[in-house]
Amino acid sequence: MKCLKNKLSADTLRSLYFVLVHPYYEYANIVWAVRNTVVVLQKLFISQKRAVRIITNSPWNAHTYPLFRKKHIYPGIA
Repeated sequence: MKCLKNKLSADTLRSLYFVLVHPYYEYANIVWAVRNTVVVLQKLFISQKRAVRIITNSPWNAHTYPLFRKKHIYPGIA
């Protein structure tokens, strides 16, 4: 996604997120529940935050709560 952020629109990147990234959070939640360690969940949430920053073309240290709301993406790991 990072390589495509300058070539695709934000809506297209959001669609790409829901095709490539979101299924790991949505459908693999049984696997994440079994390995319910804080480290694993934190890594997943950080990667989700990184993806939403790429979609919105925000700086690396931007607060992500408003970005999730703006793009209507549920932060499923938080």
